[in-house]
Amino acid sequence: QSALSDQEAKRHTDDCVLALSKSRDVLRVFMLPYPEATGHDDARPSICEAWFFAVTSAITSYKNSTPISDIFSNAIFTELLGETCLAAVQMLFIRSIEKEVSMSTGMSVDGPQTLATIDFLEAALSLGPDMLSLIYQYTGPHVTLDDSAKSALESAPTPTVHAGGALIGAALYRAASGCWPPWGLEGSPQIYSALFYGACGLDTDLFCQIMEAAAEIRLASSPDAGCGAIRPGMKLAGKYFDQMGPKTKEDLMRQIIKICHQNDASGWRRMKVVLKQACGGKKKASGFNQKPSLTDWDCERL
Repeated sequence: QSALSDQEAKRHTDDCVLALSKSRDVLRVFMLPYPEATGHDDARPSICEAWFFAVTSAITSYKNSTPISDIFSNAIFTELLGETCLAAVQMLFIRSIEKEVSMSTGMSVDGPQTLATIDFLEAALSLGPDMLSLIYQYTGPHVTLDDSAKSALESAPTPTVHAGGALIGAALYRAASGCWPPWGLEGSPQIYSALFYGACGLDTDLFCQIMEAAAEIRLASSPDAGCGAIRPGMKLAGKYFDQMGPKTKEDLMRQIIKICHQNDASGWRRMKVVLKQACGGKKKASGFNQKPSLTDWDCERL
């Protein structure tokens, strides 16, 4: 891109985004509840990694060639962003928070597809508060919250921003609780700092309100309110937050506020420790592999 003018870079990125948009039905495959195939190679993880890598690259290209405000005026890319965020959230909602991988449902997350998802979430959240509203716009219709949760979010200063933040926050709590491999926690500093810097605009109150709401929102108790592995009436963040007492929650929020006030690399690295404490501690005998490397997509010319 460095050899292109901003106008040329934007035009080429528009062409790539259009091609992705025509292929977006593949996102449905990532959200299927079926476990990883055993009788043959499951193509979903590789396709998932490639998809998130491509959308992240598009975000980076647009940010380097156009104002962020113009990104959300691009209807095709905005729709692509919203649907990709929905996939990232639903991939966590369909997974059970269990110690054994074999007890989980959905596509395997034990590979570079999770690294690509982390990079995507960091890039997406850096786009500002409109990204949180977009997350709510696309994810909200798939989640039936109980009346108290809906009322709390609707009465927030910025309802769609708070609601989108709560949904992505709850999904990230689930990730730290066992829906992602333990090495996925290493990406928490980059995701949460992007949420604070970009989506929340360095607003500590907004960030903490979102994190607190993420720990509280739960599904309605009606029999048809289940969402993936989350049963009706349960918190979206998972079992550790269903069991969390007021004192533990106060301590969690106190540590998050401290990290925001510190607001440096060391503080955001501490987010890993804070999440690990809140989400059940170290995951022993999880069955996951060691942290992988991203796939090298460069092809040698023959």
